[in-house]
Amino acid sequence: MHFKIRHLCYNHAKEIFERYHTPGYQIMHSIEIILFNFWIFRMSLAIFSYRRQELNYWLYDPCTVLFHHLNPKLHIHYTCIVAIIVLTAMVETYFIFFYRTTPSVYQYLYDLVVVNTKQITHCYYPQDMITQMVEKTYRINLKKFQYNNMIFSHSSPLHYIGQFYCWHMTKIQFKLQLKHLNQRKLSSFKLQSIPCLSIKSRSMLQLGLYCMDTIVYYFHFFIGFFAMPAMIFYYYTICDIFHPTHWYCHLLLLIEIAIILHNGFLIFQLIWIISTLIVLLVIAFCSIQLEAMNNLLKRIHIHLSNRLPIYSKSRTFNLLSSLYLEHGRICQFYMIIFTKLLGKILLVFLAFTLPMNVLFLIAFCTKNLSWIEKMEIAIIFCFHSFILIQSQLTLAMQTEILHHPKKYLVSIIPNVICLRLKMKLSDLHYRLTQGPKYGPILSIFGAITNRIVLQVK
Repeated sequence: MHFKIRHLCYNHAKEIFERYHTPGYQIMHSIEIILFNFWIFRMSLAIFSYRRQELNYWLYDPCTVLFHHLNPKLHIHYTCIVAIIVLTAMVETYFIFFYRTTPSVYQYLYDLVVVNTKQITHCYYPQDMITQMVEKTYRINLKKFQYNNMIFSHSSPLHYIGQFYCWHMTKIQFKLQLKHLNQRKLSSFKLQSIPCLSIKSRSMLQLGLYCMDTIVYYFHFFIGFFAMPAMIFYYYTICDIFHPTHWYCHLLLLIEIAIILHNGFLIFQLIWIISTLIVLLVIAFCSIQLEAMNNLLKRIHIHLSNRLPIYSKSRTFNLLSSLYLEHGRICQFYMIIFTKLLGKILLVFLAFTLPMNVLFLIAFCTKNLSWIEKMEIAIIFCFHSFILIQSQLTLAMQTEILHHPKKYLVSIIPNVICLRLKMKLSDLHYRLTQGPKYGPILSIFGAITNRIVLQVK
């Protein structure tokens, strides 16, 4: 588990790419997998002992005894759910920290997360200059806001609320408009694997990474606020059941609590790392880059409404040539990233968590559940469903955006005079309309049994 929670995703990415071959890296994450395997062995042995009366291991395992103490009807369900969660976390840990695929995949991720952040950080204006620019913009926005909303004027008791709102909206606006960034200096820096990435896309990548790291930082305290009372309850409940008298029994119980906290926080961090990668790669990078491309094609489409020819020496010709190359690079990026890495991670997530959803539904239908148990099951079920639906919806939207240029190529291709560019655009239009879909698609049949769930074609 990474203890530098202030910039968790950035630190994890830097560690994976720069410290992979160091002994400390190998030992630390090997210990994490060993701890997961230890819990998988315990839960598997308990599940096996439920069906064999001569083997009553579950009566001596503190975790399974606690499950039976909390709810005798659902203790088997709880054991299976814990086993599935730990198994999923163990496989995801292997894929993220040990699995090595095509070097270009990790070069992409390293450039997008680590190199991009370092380069943008060097291109900030001085802090004094940024403060002056923010205050100047804030004063202008406050005057406009008070003029349009008299209820927040200087004489109103809601004046301070209006100031608070304008100040934070100005800071957000300042960041989104990239006023804090020396764009001329940043344009001199290029990413090795993706040199065509625009300044806006790179800035949104860095801003998205900052937002995700900030959210996960405060979520650690939120989870810790509930985890510590839960572990105290676990300790005293086990003591009431087993009545340990020796000091080493209490020590072993405290060690187990520490391992539970460690594994719990590691599972949370794994979920957040995968979510951050999907947000950065799919939303911040591809959406902004593809939307800019589609907007340029739309302008060319409107400009060519008068049937103006496009010659090889015109500015539009060069723009179309660059857009054609850029679209190919983005499609290549998608195919490599999702086929080699993210598709397999999502396969593991689906394959192991869908049975867990079934167990939650069965448990939810059980009678005589307390309102706390119903609330816990409903929260976990809704959280998993939200992640599943949102990830598939996001990927489907990206596939649609990848194929959006075909709408404008119909009117652009007839106006191209240069035969070489006309053939390239015609081939692209044919592939976008008649050929296999670019981007990740979810097969209707055989999704789980396929090589990967999101098979890029």
